[in-house]
Amino acid sequence: LQLASVQQQFFDKYIVSPQQPEVTRVLDNIDTIILCTGYDWNHSMLAEDLRECFENSETKPLEMPHDWKMQPNEYTERVGQVKPGLVLHDQTYFYRDVYRGIINIDNPNMMFIFGDDIDPPILMVDMCANFAIQVLSGDIELPSPQEMRDFQRQSALREIQEYPYLRYYCDGAYFDALNKAYDEDDLETETVIWTKWMDDAFFYSQCVLAQFARDTNYPTDFGSLTEGLNEHGQCVLQYSRMSTAHRAGALSTKTFRDTDDHEQFISHFTGMKAVGLKKK
Repeated sequence: LQLASVQQQFFDKYIVSPQQPEVTRVLDNIDTIILCTGYDWNHSMLAEDLRECFENSETKPLEMPHDWKMQPNEYTERVGQVKPGLVLHDQTYFYRDVYRGIINIDNPNMMFIFGDDIDPPILMVDMCANFAIQVLSGDIELPSPQEMRDFQRQSALREIQEYPYLRYYCDGAYFDALNKAYDEDDLETETVIWTKWMDDAFFYSQCVLAQFARDTNYPTDFGSLTEGLNEHGQCVLQYSRMSTAHRAGALSTKTFRDTDDHEQFISHFTGMKAVGLKKK
């Protein structure tokens, strides 16, 4: 594994490769590179102390300020300010002990590269790998452990404060309140509200992706959380929406990859169209 100008603080031993320029380092103490594929990521192969960072997000609740309030939305008049219940980090985009979804805060030598949280996953994986390289090369200096945890917590709090659709799935108290207030006699209005919430949450997820790209020196800029999406970001958003629509609309006898309009899937970076299989 060759990395440019790797800092020794991350590794006890490294050597200079005689075949490479002086700025390149060859790391000789990497024991294992684990490539995980599939629809559900799994970290059970890791030692317990290395996977605790994810398990903490699944079991330890998000610390809510005593005066925390949600921003007003279409349901506020019906349910008021619902007191938060048990809110878990792993249902947000910001894990409790995994900085930016990659760095194990308690052991920053342990980095995770996966892209199942935000569409498109292939792009997210590339961004994660880029961030890891930036950290290893010293181009990005990690904050202190407390600063990393504060970032994760504040980001999660802002997320559920602004987006009712996202809070609905990570706060049991809010889930129950909205279900009780749902008006089955006015499905047209409810459909409009929930469709808007879903679209807002999806757009937000793409802005999270864009902000991550900017913060980690990714070669392409997509926008930011405050500015929204630029031309590149809008292209990725359109692609992600199209992918999601194909997943939702797939027939029971097919997967979303069995689409007949594969030519609609065009790489934003290369302009190449997806190629359909002749035999399905």
